[in-house]
Amino acid sequence: MVLFIHMLAARRYGLADWEHTLLEGGRIANEPLHALAESEYGTVVTSTSGKGFFEPHGSMLPEMVDGTAVDIFDFCARVDEAASRRGATVLPLPPRDGALARYLDTLGLGPTDPYVTLHCREEGYKLQGVHGPRNATIGNYGPALEYLTGRGYTVIRLGDPSMTPLPAQDRVVDYARGPDKTPELDVLLTTHAAFHIGCSSGLSLVPLLFGRPCLFLNWYPNILLPWGRHTWTVLKRLVRTDSGETVTDPQTLFRAGMVVDPVMLEHLGYALEENAPEEILETVRDFDVGLITQQACDSPHTFIYASDRKRVQVRRPTSV
Repeated sequence: MVLFIHMLAARRYGLADWEHTLLEGGRIANEPLHALAESEYGTVVTSTSGKGFFEPHGSMLPEMVDGTAVDIFDFCARVDEAASRRGATVLPLPPRDGALARYLDTLGLGPTDPYVTLHCREEGYKLQGVHGPRNATIGNYGPALEYLTGRGYTVIRLGDPSMTPLPAQDRVVDYARGPDKTPELDVLLTTHAAFHIGCSSGLSLVPLLFGRPCLFLNWYPNILLPWGRHTWTVLKRLVRTDSGETVTDPQTLFRAGMVVDPVMLEHLGYALEENAPEEILETVRDFDVGLITQQACDSPHTFIYASDRKRVQVRRPTSV
């Protein structure tokens, strides 16, 4: 849905020349988000017939921009940058009122009280297989949650009811498993969060539509990297199974990191390790402090934790 909305915006900013946009299949992932997109870019026709000739677009297909083939996330980045140059975001920020204000009020949060949204993908939402490496363990986020609540934030955990229950903790709300969860709030909660802590999931891309600061942890696969003006991404550690060495060479990191099938990755001699609790804590703290001091970043940054547990910035090679 997020990628589709960027494609709608691409026409406005002169990055696409198609005349009509058709959503095929009939299923819309989030109706309120779809309505926000239509209010900004006009009605989208939905087809279930499967008839006719269409130019397909998808997460694993390249897009052409200015005569250059780019992946779909890079395409979204260019749309986001074009909107930024006009002082806009891909979708305008909705007001902090209505259903959002009413829900925050039940949590004791007023119009200016800060909160952070969190999404940690787990196995219950979708059949695993190639999606398994995108999951992460919510228990590793405990020290970071303590830091955030100690800083005065309320943390609102997003997701679905199948997720691992969070232990009771002051100022931590397990919205994903609660009775107040709605498709509308799934979207609106991300729009006024101080920042979003996400992962390799569709839900975690939603705040990028509204230009919100995002910290992506345990990211995999490396073939597609998040965009955004205030975005940090920390990759899962890619480890050589024969030596236990963490891969830091960009060519190997991004070439092997293109393999989405964990069985194939194992055959190639690599394994994945999640970000450790102390690494998550350190990164959350640094991202939070960076936003306060306006030094976090003004363009996307990608990091890994090396064997010595130090966080280092990495850049994807132009040719992988």
